[in-house]
Amino acid sequence: MVRSLLLLLASLTAPAPRGPAQSCPDYGSVPVAATWAPAPVALGCPGALTWPQWHLFTPRYRALAPKTGYRPGATSLEPALLVPYACTGLLFAPVRLGRIRAMGFVVDTAQAICP
Repeated sequence: MVRSLLLLLASLTAPAPRGPAQSCPDYGSVPVAATWAPAPVALGCPGALTWPQWHLFTPRYRALAPKTGYRPGATSLEPALLVPYACTGLLFAPVRLGRIRAMGFVVDTAQAICP
């Protein structure tokens, strides 16, 4: 009885066996610069014939990329902004700014070193 009690006590205090080791996915992140892209179509206002219909601002973010020794970390969403324009009909200010809207998101992903 003492022996079975000691075996029970030993099994309870022994460290639990570990499962399979976690492998490192070797995926980190690389920085991507912010962009300010014009529309492919011109607005066509008198006095500003080549002005684009809108601009799309994409903020800087960190994109996933293969990187040895790293794993993806915390992520956050950053809005991409659409800036539309409209004609005013005035010669001194032919274009006016419209309402700025969020037009999708980019995923900003941090990286962490694999243990």
